[in-house]
Amino acid sequence: MSNIRKFLQRLKTLLWTALTLLTLMAAIVVGIGKLLMPYSAHYQPEFEAWLTKAFNQPVKVESFNGEWKAFGPRISLQGVTLMPDDKHSEIAINRAALDIKPLNALIPGRPLYSFRIIGADLALERTADGRYELSGLGVSKSGSRKNSNPGLRDVALNGEVRLQDVSLSYDDPEREIHLVLGNVNGRLKIDNRRMAAEIQARVTDRDRRRVLGDLDAIVEIELDSEQHLTGARWHVKTGELMLAGLVRQLPHHPLFPASGRLNAELWGDWKLDQPQQMQGVIDLRDAQLASQSGPLVIDHLNSHFNFQIEQRRNWRLDLSDLTVEYAGAEWQSQRFSLARNISGGLGLWVSADYVELDYPLQLTQRIMATYGTPWPTAIPKRAQGSVVDFDLVLDARWQLKKAHGQLTNGHFWSWEKGPDIEGIDARVDLHDGFGNVKFGGSSVNLDWLSVFRRPLQVAMTNCSLEVLWVKKIDWQFDLNSCHVENDDLSASGRVRMASSEGKPVVDINVAMERGDISRFGDYWPENVMSKKTLHWLRTSLLSGHITNGRYSMSGDMDDFPFTNQKGRLQAIVPIKNADIRYADRWPHIKEVTATAEFEGLGMYAHGLIGNTAGAVVDKVSTRIDNFRKPVLDVHYQTSTPLPVLVGFIKQTPLLDGLAMDPDQFEFTGPSDITGHLNMRLGNTADSLTVTGQLQLQENQFTDQVSDTVLSAIKGTLHYDRDGLKATGLASSYKGSPVTLDIISDWDAAEVFRTSLHGTLPVEKVIPDQLFEREPLFSRASGTSDWDISLSVASVPGRDERETWLEIYSGLEGISIDMPAPMAKSAELSWPVRVRYPIRAEEYVLSADVEGRLQLKMELSKEDAKPVRAALELGGKVEALPAQGLFTVGGAAPIYDLDGWIDLIVDRFSANEDEEGLTLKNASINAGQIMVFNRRFDNVGLMMQYDEGVITGSFDGQDIDGSVRYYKNEEGSHSMTAEFERLIMPDPVADGMTMESDPSVLPEMHFFSKEFSYLGLNLGETRIEGYPVKNGFHIESVEAQSPSLIVSARGDWLRDDAGERSDFDIRITSESLGTVLEAMDISSAMQGGQTLINFDAWWEGPPAAFGLERLNGDMELSVVHGNILTASAGAGRMLGLLSLSELPRRLAMDFRDVFDEGFSFDEAKGTMNFKNGISFTDDLVLSSTAAKINISGSTDLVAQTFDYEFAVRPGVSKTLPVIGAIAGGPAGAAAGLALQAMLRDALGEAAEARYTIRGPWTDPQVEPVGKQPRSNKIDDGQGQEVDASQPPGDPPETPPLIPQGAQADSGDKLPENENKHD
Repeated sequence: MSNIRKFLQRLKTLLWTALTLLTLMAAIVVGIGKLLMPYSAHYQPEFEAWLTKAFNQPVKVESFNGEWKAFGPRISLQGVTLMPDDKHSEIAINRAALDIKPLNALIPGRPLYSFRIIGADLALERTADGRYELSGLGVSKSGSRKNSNPGLRDVALNGEVRLQDVSLSYDDPEREIHLVLGNVNGRLKIDNRRMAAEIQARVTDRDRRRVLGDLDAIVEIELDSEQHLTGARWHVKTGELMLAGLVRQLPHHPLFPASGRLNAELWGDWKLDQPQQMQGVIDLRDAQLASQSGPLVIDHLNSHFNFQIEQRRNWRLDLSDLTVEYAGAEWQSQRFSLARNISGGLGLWVSADYVELDYPLQLTQRIMATYGTPWPTAIPKRAQGSVVDFDLVLDARWQLKKAHGQLTNGHFWSWEKGPDIEGIDARVDLHDGFGNVKFGGSSVNLDWLSVFRRPLQVAMTNCSLEVLWVKKIDWQFDLNSCHVENDDLSASGRVRMASSEGKPVVDINVAMERGDISRFGDYWPENVMSKKTLHWLRTSLLSGHITNGRYSMSGDMDDFPFTNQKGRLQAIVPIKNADIRYADRWPHIKEVTATAEFEGLGMYAHGLIGNTAGAVVDKVSTRIDNFRKPVLDVHYQTSTPLPVLVGFIKQTPLLDGLAMDPDQFEFTGPSDITGHLNMRLGNTADSLTVTGQLQLQENQFTDQVSDTVLSAIKGTLHYDRDGLKATGLASSYKGSPVTLDIISDWDAAEVFRTSLHGTLPVEKVIPDQLFEREPLFSRASGTSDWDISLSVASVPGRDERETWLEIYSGLEGISIDMPAPMAKSAELSWPVRVRYPIRAEEYVLSADVEGRLQLKMELSKEDAKPVRAALELGGKVEALPAQGLFTVGGAAPIYDLDGWIDLIVDRFSANEDEEGLTLKNASINAGQIMVFNRRFDNVGLMMQYDEGVITGSFDGQDIDGSVRYYKNEEGSHSMTAEFERLIMPDPVADGMTMESDPSVLPEMHFFSKEFSYLGLNLGETRIEGYPVKNGFHIESVEAQSPSLIVSARGDWLRDDAGERSDFDIRITSESLGTVLEAMDISSAMQGGQTLINFDAWWEGPPAAFGLERLNGDMELSVVHGNILTASAGAGRMLGLLSLSELPRRLAMDFRDVFDEGFSFDEAKGTMNFKNGISFTDDLVLSSTAAKINISGSTDLVAQTFDYEFAVRPGVSKTLPVIGAIAGGPAGAAAGLALQAMLRDALGEAAEARYTIRGPWTDPQVEPVGKQPRSNKIDDGQGQEVDASQPPGDPPETPPLIPQGAQADSGDKLPENENKHD
């Protein structure tokens, strides 16, 4: 122990002695140096030689001076030039200093001198081959650049190089680094391949005009023989480094702030092929990280850090005591780590004991973008919320490896298709492809504007999300037991999502416990439904509740909305007490109970409607096939009372085109209705279409205006938005079966028509009020087929529509008891069409009888009374007269003026006080006109009414004149007829009834200058008559013509027993033959003074005369007459009484009997008429040729005979005379021969009796017997001859008509078209 102590004491003594000697020697050297330094300039050549040796190349110095510093001399140099053999690599140093430190020789490893460079501009450059060069001062002996000069390197190897106020730039073109340092002070020491530097500098911009911050750095690097970096150590401090300027000198990196202020201290080391480690403290303020996703602003970041990196894909950053001020908030974390190790399978690891979610999320996005990895679309780009124990691990393929943390008040937004979610609390625990996320929130806001129009706020409880993933495209989410609730709805369910090749596969099942339809406006998905659909849903679903609804969706979202049937999108929603306004101007449907089933993009609902305008709809179904092109399709069916249904229709636009008040119609009875409604949602109501069927069941329809009632209506009525249609509806009208057709088309010119078809009595067709107002309608009777229609149609040029009632019939089966041309028998077809205005601009009734007449009558719009009218026969009405007037015109084949006069008189005499139209005029051309019970051909009739006077004018061949009727205010009236010519043909009928009261007939004054009656030219005729108390008295009838004179008077009386016409008639004529010829009765009579007195009467008015009614007594006397064209023989004489010619014989027409004539002296007798049967027993025809007594009767109605003729011929004295007159001497001879022959047949004193019985057309003539007679006759020569037995023949009864005479006696007379009254 003592030995060691002695050794140490000796060593101590030795060291102090050596130190003393060294100090003494240094003091001597320093002293000598201070003495010699002022003289150093005298040694410039020696000094340049020394420098040349030190720099290992020629050195030239312009000047230098020396001075002694504390520990050694300093030589200041000006204009130093290093001149190697290659002149291109010369280095010029303006100012430099050489400090010699002799005392360093005592310290091993310390340089003996240092070379100070003052104010120089130096450049440190990393060459393309990885070498480093400092202003051409190569630090490697093998430098090969042409401007390389190893001079300074050689100096630095033996000493050190100091920098004073130097500018230094660093360029690394390969890495795009360009740093500029100014005011650089420091020192540089090279030891073989190691270089150490200690500098203080200011970081400037490239132009060295702006200082970006301060920099203190100690750097030690190691180079290989090729001047490649092989190792480095550093310690760097910055002071308020302005990053905005610095970033322009560095390569772009998304994690490097584009702006901010950095205070940092960092140190670390690096070895080639060894991990790099760097530690330090950073304080970053007002920083901004720029990227494609937007800037990331960091207000303040302060942290210790430790960064380790092996390569670009293998690094780790650990932050401790981290403080972050971000987005106006500050948070701290004791630990925050980022790591990446691709070779170890780690793509990214983010871990922190506490973190605000948005910052690491933003940082992660930029890191992934740095490596060219897109951000997953299923993860939001922005998020807020506090996370504790946060861990996120992504593998080398950027697939989730692990996620862990506790989230509070999470807010997620800015993702591709997800909603903005705010207010979520969650616990995440995912690891190695499996895990669970439990989340919820009492007030969670869902803001998903691409789906919902407004943010939704719900409470979410018990939500558990199970997550399963294998690789990036193979994952699955399973949300269980999540309950969502707010004031609008309450729902819970399960959602499962799994990855597929594209979009995920989903399986969703949600149950809705309750829901308020009126508050669903914000819940309809706008990304699935069109705007029109959304508008309809939000404005139409007014109220209602949902209970126990279910929603499910499954399938690959690449196929959404599963229109290809590769998935399922379905919801079942029970609805109660809903109120829906499905279309404008249509009644709401209320008290709806239905189930809505959503399938894909479509929807189907079915249920019932408790009330729609008072109606109940038992069954209704609704369908929308595609919400993107929404078309609402509704089918409905119900049984409801028809009045309720009509009440519903009144509240719809279906009756818009019906220009009439629907309240005038009353409906009763049940009905069944089915229908189909279709409309594009969101469009106007004009897009709505409706079709359907109304099944009528014994219903009744009443038009309260016309009291029209249709009962027992059965059938189907089809309807749509354009109108209604029904054909063949069975019904009953006034007890008769009818069919009903209804058709309407609101877009057509005729918007509505209802037609009734049936076989009806005419009295059921004509409204009762018309029967009451116009009795003439009662003259139509019978049953026919009728078409009655009510139409509503547009009128060109007018906005309002017109409503018309139309009646059409062929009138088969209808008889009309009216005068011609309106008289009609039931079997005839008269197509008639009547148009009656219900609502029209021109309130004109028209009636067209095809080919016969047209009536137009303007009616009052207030009470439908006639205003004016026109009737055109055989044509069309061109214009209406002035108000209050009625005109008649046209042409007719037959016009019964008699009938019309009676009809009009009866019509208006029964309604004298009735207001009506006044006949202004009538102009009718008639092929035949019926007047005075006669027909006149081709007559023009003109009638006028002027101040109470009715004037009728006739213009025809047989009638030419006028009739004037006048009635004064006192009530008396008269009719005056004045004719130039009136040729009366045969009467139209045997009798004519007149229902008029004769006592009210007008006074009659008749005059005709030329008057013919029954073919008898009466010449100038005058008739006067006037009414009496119980009838009408004919004061006088006076007629005089060249051939006869007629006078008569009589009465037409009416009492309780009936009517009777009684006339006394006296006819005188100088020539009956002329009269008969004028009457066209016979042209065989010549001469014959005639006197006829006839006391005639018959039941009824004068116009009712008929043979069956004729009664009275007639006296007849004709003298000195001659019948021409007689034939010989008794048979010819008997031909006078041929039954077939009896009516003419009674009319004394003998013209075709006697070929050669027959003169008679007198025809005289009386006839008694009883109801058309004439009796005589004293009619005698006397002549020199024969005397004929006639007795018996003839039935003028049945046209039968019952006569007996007694013929006493007187031919013996007359026949030769007749023969001589006829044929001269030869005729006389023939007459004698005939006389001889007849003597035997008849005898002078004998008579023949015959009976004539049977019809006029086939009379039977039978002999009654003959008187005794002689068989001898005079032969004309004074000798008697037996004439009973002609040679070879026995005698026999003479024939009634001799042989050979049949052709003459049987010739028929021309039909007499003139019949006696």
